Amino acid sequence: MFNSSNFESQSINVYCTRPGCEKPKNTISPEQIKSGAANCAHCGMPLILQGHFVAIELLGEGGFGWTFLGKDIYEEFADNTRVIKLLKLPHAQPQSTQNRIRIMFQNEAKILNQLIHERIPRYFASFTTEVEANTGFVERYYYLVQGYVEGQNLAQELADRECFSEDEVIDILREILNILRYVHNYDRPQGAIHRDIKPANIMRYSQNQRLYLIDFGAVKQIAQGLPVETTSIVLDKNFAPPEQFFGDQLSYASDLYALAATCLCLLTRNQNPNQLLKESDITDILKVQQVRNQHFATALELMLKHKVKDRPQSAQEVIDILDGRKQSQVVNFFNILKHYISDITSLIKSRVPIKLVTLALLSLVIVFVSHYLIIAIQQPIKVEPFAEPLRELIDSQQNEYAKYFTRGEESLIPELNNNAACQDIYQAKQDGMAAFKEASETGDQATFEKARRKFAESIQKSLANQNCVPDPETRIQEYNATVAQSNLARQGRLPTIVVANDVEKISFTNAEYKNKSIIGLEILRGVVQALDELDKNNPLFQILLVNYTLENSNPIAINIANQTIPGQGSYFNQSKILGVIGGYTSKYIKGVGDIYGGGKIVLIAPTSTAFREYWQRKNQQLSEYVFRTASNDYIASEDLANYIGKDHTKKQTLIVYNDNDEYSNSLQELLVSQLGKLSNNPRPIVCNLTANGNSLTAISDAEKRCIEIVDTAARGTGETIGVLILFPSSGYLKSAVEIANTVKTNHPEIQLIGGDVVYNKETLNVLQSSAEGMVIAVCSHASLANADFQNKASNFWKTRYVGWITMTSYDAAKVFSKAVETSNLKGLDQDGENIYKILTDRQNKFSVMGANTNVTFDRYGDREKITGVGVLVQVKRNSTRSDDHNFVLLEQPKRNNP
Repeated sequence: MFNSSNFESQSINVYCTRPGCEKPKNTISPEQIKSGAANCAHCGMPLILQGHFVAIELLGEGGFGWTFLGKDIYEEFADNTRVIKLLKLPHAQPQSTQNRIRIMFQNEAKILNQLIHERIPRYFASFTTEVEANTGFVERYYYLVQGYVEGQNLAQELADRECFSEDEVIDILREILNILRYVHNYDRPQGAIHRDIKPANIMRYSQNQRLYLIDFGAVKQIAQGLPVETTSIVLDKNFAPPEQFFGDQLSYASDLYALAATCLCLLTRNQNPNQLLKESDITDILKVQQVRNQHFATALELMLKHKVKDRPQSAQEVIDILDGRKQSQVVNFFNILKHYISDITSLIKSRVPIKLVTLALLSLVIVFVSHYLIIAIQQPIKVEPFAEPLRELIDSQQNEYAKYFTRGEESLIPELNNNAACQDIYQAKQDGMAAFKEASETGDQATFEKARRKFAESIQKSLANQNCVPDPETRIQEYNATVAQSNLARQGRLPTIVVANDVEKISFTNAEYKNKSIIGLEILRGVVQALDELDKNNPLFQILLVNYTLENSNPIAINIANQTIPGQGSYFNQSKILGVIGGYTSKYIKGVGDIYGGGKIVLIAPTSTAFREYWQRKNQQLSEYVFRTASNDYIASEDLANYIGKDHTKKQTLIVYNDNDEYSNSLQELLVSQLGKLSNNPRPIVCNLTANGNSLTAISDAEKRCIEIVDTAARGTGETIGVLILFPSSGYLKSAVEIANTVKTNHPEIQLIGGDVVYNKETLNVLQSSAEGMVIAVCSHASLANADFQNKASNFWKTRYVGWITMTSYDAAKVFSKAVETSNLKGLDQDGENIYKILTDRQNKFSVMGANTNVTFDRYGDREKITGVGVLVQVKRNSTRSDDHNFVLLEQPKRNNP
């Protein structure tokens, strides 16, 4: 909200952030403030950043950038002072380096956003600004905006006084260790590393004298174009640990070294503790300083060890040393135990069958009990110290996955509407999630209602603002907050349907969103439209949103199959999971399907299309608990073969695919077989992107080989290619599109054809005009959807013609709602096995009206082949019949049934 009382009626003095601007001091008028746009009178640099941040004065300049004192002119509260950091980038970078820096900068800013601690300055925003320079080149500036901590840093304090006393340094050490304990263990698998601890980065807040840890170093490293995961650079040679000088990967122990070096600086007033350590032994230094506290001396000696492995590995270990707690046999054992649990987790991630994992866990119990008995015989110990570390270890393994589950407490999707124009929408959602989280623990109905109202407010405001994105997650959160107040929910008897997606939580602007295909959000759209048709006063189920990654899809599925959801509020602990709507690709559906089947939970996949016989030929079987609402690849290959035989008769085809993926390989094999039935078309040529392995070099060589096949044929040394068919998996889509781009540039007459993976906005953005006329086989087209579905899509998403995945996801949700409604069982008496029986009952064949036709399953659990299931679409950007991906319906093949 614009704070008119502060800025609307007065001009303010601001500072230009362009490096080297000769006259950076400017004044902006109330009119410019209202418009959110003003430029430097001298150099033309934008003065209002992101529409609401302004720099007031230059605080300092360092080797990695500039720091400004700033204001948020749209902040309605008095505390609107900010620190605006502008990163300095090396000159003359290639575009690839710039892109890499941008992505790393976004990822690291996301981590800073997640670090929420009272002693770490609050993160407000990160963004890039592109400005045309006098040379005509476009310059890119990277900004980071954080809260302002008023006071002095320890380097400034040291400059104004003698050495800090031993007790003062111990207090400082303890304060920072407690902050690092959070930073190193916050809610992500790898934690975070500060990388640049030194006196200048420890601020003492003037109002309460507490210490704050500022200026995380990863962003500085990213500005140099270096990834933080595998490398490091020296940010301050006086305090950096040895491994930082060698560019090695850093660890928590690296921060502990820098913190100990900081303590040494404060004790001795020597500004270069690393040089001091080269000249003198740490033990001698501490003797000269007359350090009396031996625990403190021991901590510094260990933290300053040259080898990483010789140092304490966590802030808690240092705290234990300061407190005089020695590491007992029990603690040593639990360190071993922790590695053992980690190994078991790796087994799960590598898709070892559940029975083997169970055996591994059983062996763990045997080791645990045996070790307990040995220690008990040798030296009696209390159970409490022994049991507590075990509980913490088990909890830590569960907590690793807690962040992937939510009913409304958190957001699992990319941040939508987190910008100045849509801030009220974004904030209403944040307020709703905070209330939902509180209510999920307390069960307070008024707080659930508060959450519902906030979610509803966010939804209504987004619909009213054309510049903001309709958010399907918020609608599911609003649904959950509503049904949480029902009688069944209050009794703990309202069951759950899981919606599982692989959605990368990256930030992008609303404009960028319009050019992206995010399958997870399309799935949520479909689910939302189905939920809107249910009676919320007498709900059938609630929704649990899950965000998995390809690396942890199996462990996440195990949690769901075992009905053990980590981190959920106690209000939902009794809710039974009946089924899963899962955006799993064909490559991973076999593994997770087995897991869900083992737990007798039905999985309905709206995006998986690989032909089931593909697995059978490999002596494998897709679980009988897996059902699919999208048309399979056999239907797609048949429709494409008929199209080629009719519209491109006698033309040679080239199929680009990768044989290391079930979907890609299955579709390629099926189409080759179908084309072989056509008497007028030659046998297709295939080009395998992974014929020589899946390294970047091998794939690049494969791309060249595919292009060379077309060029060679065009030169008359082979049969001319008339049709280029793209059947890559999602991981190889970029390579396939690059091939198509080159081929269409050199041979515009060639017809492009693709599988459903090619159906996305990014493909069209790369191909540009070359994509026009491309034909793709997909499950359906929104123009075929019934009027109610189209009208609701228009009202909810501001587009009448949504993508086909939204339609098949709607169908999946409709299947569950019809199955639960059909059952004679209610509440917790309902279970996944009962849902399975309803869907497979051959006597009372299951059927429900979907987005465009009835949803029925064949005896294998796949969508039955009926008219309306499986169509051909074509790229036509300017057509009024195009869906939101710019595809129009080309053909709706007739089947032998309605």
